[in-house]
Amino acid sequence: MEGIIKQQVKGCDSEEVYELILDKYRGLSISLDEKLLLETFTNLESLSITGCGLKSLDNFPALPKLLRLELCDNRLRNNLKSLLVLPSLTMLSLAGNQISSLEELEILSPLTNLASIDLFNCPVTLVNGYSEKVFAMFKNLQVLDGVDKNGEEVSVASEDEEDEEEDDDDEDLNDFILYEDDDDDVNDEPVKKSKINEDSDLEGDLKE
Repeated sequence: MEGIIKQQVKGCDSEEVYELILDKYRGLSISLDEKLLLETFTNLESLSITGCGLKSLDNFPALPKLLRLELCDNRLRNNLKSLLVLPSLTMLSLAGNQISSLEELEILSPLTNLASIDLFNCPVTLVNGYSEKVFAMFKNLQVLDGVDKNGEEVSVASEDEEDEEEDDDDEDLNDFILYEDDDDDVNDEPVKKSKINEDSDLEGDLKE
């Protein structure tokens, strides 16, 4: 894991890193040394450890500012209490794991900032009353497996997508301003030509 992190941060101070994508990591669990290394990233807000073969969350790092955690497509079955060291967590994806118990999920209820949970393709989604019970567990939960309490699909745009939309809006505005300026230039040009023609007519009258 250390090599993957070094390659990704490229010499930045750990306090300056806000996102880590460790999907290339392979291991059954996180070692104590790896835990201590990850905990140096005190301002980390987004962490992805997807498809790495994790079976245990033992030694999961305490990351007080982490908002988004993706642990999709691992082999996690239980011991979710290790995630209670993430008090600011708002989005958690456990899709494609082997979680089958609502009781195991309820262990995470102290994470009161959780607004979005993804358990798609986990056995627990087949439990009777699954959706209603999970929404009842987490008082601030707004999205479960991509839908809200009413079963309406929710599309959450990423920050990058929002930034791109803002950039597009800025470009449209610039085009509009440029277009108006061009119109002004076009409108100005005939006026100048008309003035020249007027001067020529005046000179012709004087000669006569």
